[in-house]
Amino acid sequence: SFNLNTVYFIINSFVFAICGASISFLIGNLVRSSNAISAVSNVVTLGLCFISGVFVPVELLGSSVLKIASFTPTYWFVNANNRIAELTQFNFSNIEAVLSSMLIQLGFALAFFAVALVISKKRRFQ
Repeated sequence: SFNLNTVYFIINSFVFAICGASISFLIGNLVRSSNAISAVSNVVTLGLCFISGVFVPVELLGSSVLKIASFTPTYWFVNANNRIAELTQFNFSNIEAVLSSMLIQLGFALAFFAVALVISKKRRFQ
């Protein structure tokens, strides 16, 4: 059924899509060959998914893996999804952690986009 949890899942997915687009933009600026772009994209995507709890439940991952994963946007996407799934009341104190995870994802997106722009500008001047 379509409820408020679904709305938050959709918003989180949209935020993560922005982050994914910025990672793609960065990879596109780093890698020259179109064949290599596919390979690098697969390695980055699968690596982020394995370490961040997409394929394996977060509860089964070790604390050191989770500490490393917290430096990836995928971890925060999974974190937000897990928190959204547990929501029953939608006051600010309950959704604050979800919104924080989404803001962290947007921060990653901004950082990847900024790095890609710097690389792009350097390549134009070389």
